[in-house]
Amino acid sequence: MKIRLKKPLDVPAHIQALIDRVVASDSLADALDGFAWVYDKGDFSHWVALFNHFEDFFEKHVKSRGELLLEFPAEGAPQEAEPFPVADCLAILRTTSVLLENTMNKHLYQSYDHLANLLASPHPELVTATLQALLSFLKKTHHASIRWHGYREVNSRLIALCLGWGGKEEGLELAACSREDDSTLQQKLLKATTLHYEFFRDADGGAGAEGAEGGRDASRVVSIHVPNLHKLQESDLELLRQLVARFDVPPQHRFPLLAKIRVAQGFASLESRRQLVRVRLMAFCVVFQSNLPTEELQPLFQAEPELVGDLVTLVQADKGVPQDLRAFAVRALAVQMSDRARAATIVAAVSSRANGGVLSMLLHQAIASMVDQAKAVGDVVKIDTAAAPEAAAAAASASQPSAAAGASTAPAAASGSGGGGATLYTSDFVDAMLMLVSALVASSQGCSALADAGVIGALLPMLRNASPQHLGIVATTVKILEAFIDYSQPASTMFRDLNGLHEMIARLTHEAGVPSYVPPQEDEEGADAEAAADAAAAAADASAADDDAAGATGAAGAAGAEGAAGAAGDDAGGGSAGTSMETDTPGAGAAAAGSTDAAAGEAGADAADAAPATAELVPQPCIEFSPPPLPLPPMSRMQAEAAAVTPLPDVLVPYQRKVLMKFLLRAIAISSYAPSSGASIRPRDSDAVLLYRCLRAMFERADAFGGSLFALAASVVTDLLHHEPTIYRALDAAGLPQAFIDAVKDGVLPYGEAVVSVANTMVALCLNQSGMERVVKCRLMDCFVPIFTAKKYHKALGGETPAIIGAGIEELFRFVPQLRSDGIEAIVDILRTICVVGGDESQLERARSQQATRDAKHQAGGANAPDAAAPAAAAGAPNGTGAALPTLSELCATARAATAAAAAAAEAAAGSTSDAAASAASAAAAAEAAATEAVAAAAAAVAADAMDTDSSGAAGAAAGGDDGDGAAAGTPTMEADSGPGAASAIARLNADAAAALAEVGAVFQAGATGGPAAAAAAPAAAAGATAAAADAADTAREPYDLSHAYAEWSGGSVEAQAYLAESINHTTRMLESLLSNTENSNAFVQKDGIDLLLRLHSLPRLSYTFAFSSASHPLLAVFRGLAPQHAQLLSGAARDVLATQAGLQPPPDTIFLSY
Repeated sequence: MKIRLKKPLDVPAHIQALIDRVVASDSLADALDGFAWVYDKGDFSHWVALFNHFEDFFEKHVKSRGELLLEFPAEGAPQEAEPFPVADCLAILRTTSVLLENTMNKHLYQSYDHLANLLASPHPELVTATLQALLSFLKKTHHASIRWHGYREVNSRLIALCLGWGGKEEGLELAACSREDDSTLQQKLLKATTLHYEFFRDADGGAGAEGAEGGRDASRVVSIHVPNLHKLQESDLELLRQLVARFDVPPQHRFPLLAKIRVAQGFASLESRRQLVRVRLMAFCVVFQSNLPTEELQPLFQAEPELVGDLVTLVQADKGVPQDLRAFAVRALAVQMSDRARAATIVAAVSSRANGGVLSMLLHQAIASMVDQAKAVGDVVKIDTAAAPEAAAAAASASQPSAAAGASTAPAAASGSGGGGATLYTSDFVDAMLMLVSALVASSQGCSALADAGVIGALLPMLRNASPQHLGIVATTVKILEAFIDYSQPASTMFRDLNGLHEMIARLTHEAGVPSYVPPQEDEEGADAEAAADAAAAAADASAADDDAAGATGAAGAAGAEGAAGAAGDDAGGGSAGTSMETDTPGAGAAAAGSTDAAAGEAGADAADAAPATAELVPQPCIEFSPPPLPLPPMSRMQAEAAAVTPLPDVLVPYQRKVLMKFLLRAIAISSYAPSSGASIRPRDSDAVLLYRCLRAMFERADAFGGSLFALAASVVTDLLHHEPTIYRALDAAGLPQAFIDAVKDGVLPYGEAVVSVANTMVALCLNQSGMERVVKCRLMDCFVPIFTAKKYHKALGGETPAIIGAGIEELFRFVPQLRSDGIEAIVDILRTICVVGGDESQLERARSQQATRDAKHQAGGANAPDAAAPAAAAGAPNGTGAALPTLSELCATARAATAAAAAAAEAAAGSTSDAAASAASAAAAAEAAATEAVAAAAAAVAADAMDTDSSGAAGAAAGGDDGDGAAAGTPTMEADSGPGAASAIARLNADAAAALAEVGAVFQAGATGGPAAAAAAPAAAAGATAAAADAADTAREPYDLSHAYAEWSGGSVEAQAYLAESINHTTRMLESLLSNTENSNAFVQKDGIDLLLRLHSLPRLSYTFAFSSASHPLLAVFRGLAPQHAQLLSGAARDVLATQAGLQPPPDTIFLSY
């Protein structure tokens, strides 16, 4: 059956190029020869066209073949003339297996009927490839799993293949049939090669159900008995045709009879017997994963009740048995764990108390063999012993328990392999063993068996296996460890004792490509910064005072640097940057100790410049990471030709590495920070530093690591802060809070997990005062505006994601009320943006005004300078009128020079005659006027260069103010409705100008009235006013820029119809959770949120069917939630809107509540 997608899908170009070549090829066998998975994360939907082409081939060459349908022509009728396309079918089945193993959404696969027909093929390789395709379809991978209830025709044929030919009592067990030494089996050959099959035929000639109640009364038994079938020369299908013609076998009994014929024919040779065992085990694995009813599975165990013991014997049969058969036997044991009735039998069979501890022995041997193979080629995770001696010691201690656990099984290994444990196990066998362990860890009985088998000690060495081909096996290992230490308290304790946390962090560091050891260059940079700051302070002091005063000022600068360092890292509990955290937070102490000098150097530089009350946000260099390369398997000829035309995209972090890092992060969090883990332990100092580097790299390169890892890293940071808020200082020293904020400001990745994690992490950051100030200053709440209004986030907001985000924001406002005002304003900006997209005229006018301002700014400053004010002022570049723009540092230098002149004049006036005092006062007034004039000219130049604004050019004298405010009152100010960058630069310039004039006026007034002492104290007060003015300018919230939405949707009304409905639906679902809090709803009403909500249903670009669709229901729910607290205001606003829509004037007696 062909696959039909509900919506058209954009197929990547490199995949489409390959599909086009395969479809155009004359031979599928040649086109698909050597096909390998060389792509990143796969989606079955991308390959629908290829599978439909396979479907067409099956319809033409397979569906109508009589030998596959077991329908034979009459004697003398013409036979099939066209030979069966074995090579093409094999190529299709192998390609199908590869695609099903590496793609998600594989439930779309529909070609079950053709697979059922291929099970009757006379070619053994086709039967095996068909079963492998079914196993790949049902296999639970890290990215896809499926619950399949089978296909009727497939199920009946699979059950026929699962039926055995005799057990241990007859000497025909699976292990005996697979061994090279078949001397004992030859004695049983007569029975094994005899065909015996019975069925019931009804009195009217039809076939009855075999074994049905009362069947013998109304039917007669038909018995088919043919001894020594292997000596006949006919093929299996020819024998079946003869038996059908002779005994009139009905259709429902033909395939079971064919399976019996193949068993009797193939038992004479070793390879045929092994093929029979292989087919039986593969069919058994498919049947048990098809979720069939219990009554359909009962016949499998009624004839052979000792089947489980037979499987365990085959697993233990090391010598003379192919390893793939043993792997299939392990998988057959694992799939039975899904049946609760049989789970206890499986646990008892593989536990250490039965069968010689088969689980413990094979698990230790197989993993040790794989790790040794990786070491032989150098694919191991290495730790620099010179750089991290503690890590090397932990690695040695972690390997000792594994060796001790494996030593107990060494005798058994030697006796089983005959070579002293030299058996090389394949990755398929190890994967089968891990499949069994994964099934056992999901039950309490299985956990007990795993604990007895020493699974923790056996699995930990696998974390050192860095072979690119074994990433999936390592990911499964980590997943098992995660589940085991989460469900079992003894396992968690064992994991801690074996230094498992250190091993996992070391592997995470390797996969993330973060250097495990960084030379202490931070100390050198901190020392250089501190030396530069001291030199600058000394130079400034030398120009104004003598050597003694300079020394005093240097001491004050050092004290200021220390205070700034404490302010940058301090939290509510206090503490010094140079002291480690408490003993119960070793990770925090490590990070703080590892970054003390760097933080102190940066804080010292800030304190030397301005000594602010709150530490400035100093940008830190990004973490350098280089993930290890992942070599691709060799491509087929057709894939190489397609890649030559359309190259494969470059992927910095492949999907397999992302999956492994995801499991590593989850396991690290559970083992060290999970509240439910009673044996949790904090990572050591060196490990904590490595973990923080990995988390920071995931924030800084979120585009490379993906949304899932970003969300998981944010979750780990959130758990850290909630579990121990005092660790914020260590995280801040590692740069984690700022890295997260920068990643969110740059745009959250369009993944549901990523957008949900933002609000939760903001709550955790705001537990610390410094973190809250950083969140407020960065306006982090504005990130939700594009999330709810941009098209790329619509898929991420599916399901319950909007409601979860609303609940997270509500929790944020509840615990951090300081964010409520700006946060509600951001929510209102979401509604404004939706109105712009929907064509609301009032919001469009606002967006046009902002767009015009941006255009004017671009025209004035050039296309490459979107924020012309700040760069031009910083660089001193000439403006449009030819005047050179002074930098902010030059403005401050001018003000300081005027201040020094005024102070000197005031000091001279205090100790001189009246004439000298008058002369000094005149000199001070002249200096002040010069400074005022310079500041005013600079502000006017910047205003003319940045945009068209209104400048008030009055520059007043500052001598008449009591506390310096008089000077600020005469400062030239610039007001404009500009973009965020330009508005911030202008606000900062206004603050600097006001502060400079205030400083001059304060010094002059103090010198004139209070003498030299007052004049000396005035600059300190003026500096405080300067800092306050700068902070006020920085924290003032600027209007959200709607021009981007206007530019994107100015002419797209048709496309906006579907876009608007989804945006309104997502936004109102978020509001439904957010506005359930009374304080939030009050703040929302104060900011005219009701008016914007009422505009949504009447947007010009909104489809008229919106009111009748399910997308409008959340909007009604929001109004219903607002009605109890704001009924009068809501009714009045709704009445006004309805009157406006009807072309009437609002009634004059409308009453609004005041808030």
